[in-house]
Amino acid sequence: MARTPPERTLNWVLGVIGAGARIVDTRTIHGDEPPWRLRIEHSSGTTHAVLRIPTPPGINASMVATGAAALELAERHGLLAPRLIDADLQGDVAGVSATLETLVPGTTAWPATSSVERLRAAGAALARVHTVVMAPREHLPFRPRPIAVDHFAYARRKGWMPTTPRCKRPTT
Repeated sequence: MARTPPERTLNWVLGVIGAGARIVDTRTIHGDEPPWRLRIEHSSGTTHAVLRIPTPPGINASMVATGAAALELAERHGLLAPRLIDADLQGDVAGVSATLETLVPGTTAWPATSSVERLRAAGAALARVHTVVMAPREHLPFRPRPIAVDHFAYARRKGWMPTTPRCKRPTT
């Protein structure tokens, strides 16, 4: 069972949204794993948002900061992505490094099959991302691999990860 966000962090969220705000629903996005999807009622309506905080063992404060920096960059370049509502990267108010982001409708589950149209739309979105030219910077370091902390090919070669005959390198 996933933990709920800390009370201090939820109070930060309420402060970000404004006076009279109240969180009426909190649930995890990935089954029982954070981040959390929040439904917040306030004087001007309802806000659906995503709350991200370090949730060991998988996520640390630098990963939360990287996500915030990436969302700021995406917005600056007009890319389709969630928008950063607010961030407390030092945890001065939220108690931990935290971001509050807009919620994109949909699911995080992989579809059993994808249509040609869906694959083309995904390719077009990725092509727009790759038009952004940038140098490494604070919170957005150079990444030689999609998941920089995990070198999957190396782990397979060392026998630390399962592999299939199709992926297995011949031994000499």
